[in-house]
Amino acid sequence: CGSGLCDRRDNADDSEQFDELVDALGLIGIGNNDMEYIFSLLSALLHISNLTLLSVNDEESKVEQENEHLDQVLTLLGLEYDALDAALTSFSIQIRNQEYVRKLPKEKAEKGLEALAKALYGALFKYIVRTINDNMRPSSTDKKTGSIGMLDVAGFEHFERNSFEQLCINYCNEVLQQ
Repeated sequence: CGSGLCDRRDNADDSEQFDELVDALGLIGIGNNDMEYIFSLLSALLHISNLTLLSVNDEESKVEQENEHLDQVLTLLGLEYDALDAALTSFSIQIRNQEYVRKLPKEKAEKGLEALAKALYGALFKYIVRTINDNMRPSSTDKKTGSIGMLDVAGFEHFERNSFEQLCINYCNEVLQQ
């Protein structure tokens, strides 16, 4: 598996499944340019999860420049190292028209890295769901409407009207938490 290519235990053909994915994305109205953006963002997310932060001292950290995934993240997100490093390892506050920058220790910077990955993934997920909903929305003359249901195992959701499915989800979440 050292070459980067691994045999799959389920004998699935990745290239065939990728072609099916591309066809499905096209069916829901996602164009080729948007697909390229989606795949680039997903690739960046996979690389982001492999970035490492180093402690400069007890109060400061930096993004490890020798990390083999860093160049891919920078290229895929269109960023420069200094901008990514500053965004992850420091924060600024503005007081009376003066900006103060404070460095973050490694532990807090790592939480920022996780938050960045979650925010990017969340935005991508919302975009895909919005695109599906926009393209599946019936015309105003249609009487029947469809809906997409999702199982969210991340936590309790507050809906205007809770359904039996939501009760089941909440029950499963409680059982899983124990």
